[in-house]
Amino acid sequence: AEIDTMKAARVDASISVLVDLTGANERIFKSPIPLLYTRLLSRFLTAFLLLLPLALWQALGESWNHWAVIPAELFISFFLFG
Repeated sequence: AEIDTMKAARVDASISVLVDLTGANERIFKSPIPLLYTRLLSRFLTAFLLLLPLALWQALGESWNHWAVIPAELFISFFLFG
């Protein structure tokens, strides 16, 4: 299927913008994160995950027992910490 020249020019311009934005995202992705921020994030996630079972206890109270808190905690911590 042939594309007329106007549509081809628009597609080319869109691809150029996409490539430029991809380059900008790569610059952001490769910029180093200060050590202070990574430590703060790690501490916050640790505190959050230590207190999470207290929040899940009431939410999972409707289940047959509260043992579902343990797999839920492991599942959430796996995806937050990686």
